[in-house]
Amino acid sequence: LCKDGNGLNLYRNKWYFLSQGQAQEQYSGLAEYDSHWFMIREGRLDENANGLYPYDGGVFLFAAGKLLSQYSGLWMDFDGSWYYLANGQVQTSYTGAVEYDGAFFSCVDGKLATEYSGYVEYDGRHFYTYRGQLFKVSDW
Repeated sequence: LCKDGNGLNLYRNKWYFLSQGQAQEQYSGLAEYDSHWFMIREGRLDENANGLYPYDGGVFLFAAGKLLSQYSGLWMDFDGSWYYLANGQVQTSYTGAVEYDGAFFSCVDGKLATEYSGYVEYDGRHFYTYRGQLFKVSDW
């Protein structure tokens, strides 16, 4: 390991989080490397971090331990729930319509509103929502 190393460092094909050249086994959290953020667990890169993880008051999307900050749109987590993300973070304050795969869906507090069915108004037009998907009233 690098004597003066700080941050993420590669040693024998494994990534370690260092401070002054020492592995920080007590540290769990995020670390920046090459303008990207990575999930650290007990001083090592957590390559098993896949999906949505809470961190510092937010919920973020990871793949192989890397924060997917470029991802925006709907995302289905492992439990089958859908969430609206912007820049890799669940948008818990967002309520409104989201386009996904050519269709529109209704989100409440950043989560697909699958429990609600009924009429809604969005952008001055009337829609019917069924299990989170929006349909123009004339299309229903």
